[in-house]
Amino acid sequence: MFLLYIDESGVTNRHPSQTSHYVMIGMAVHVGTWFALSQRVSDLKQRYALDGEVDKLELHAAYMLRGFHEQSLIPSFERLTRRARYDAVIEWREQHKLTVWPTKAKREADN
Repeated sequence: MFLLYIDESGVTNRHPSQTSHYVMIGMAVHVGTWFALSQRVSDLKQRYALDGEVDKLELHAAYMLRGFHEQSLIPSFERLTRRARYDAVIEWREQHKLTVWPTKAKREADN
């Protein structure tokens, strides 16, 4: 027996602000290897979850593949611990949201 996982990305009736791409992908895994695969994913999430919040961590390929500009602006970012990196990015975003993201700040102020 095989277990089938299907996921999609994008929208079929897109808005002009959204991508024109719609992707659907599936993965079939033999039930005999499902537990081992599930354990490997769990181990990966455990490695990268902050404060052990494994259940809250979602794995997204886009987050793993793309760079985040603010990380390059934080001195010695690559030498920081995982938690210190997270805290430094949050602090940088808070300090710069009025100058770098004025529309976001305005939306928050309007709410």
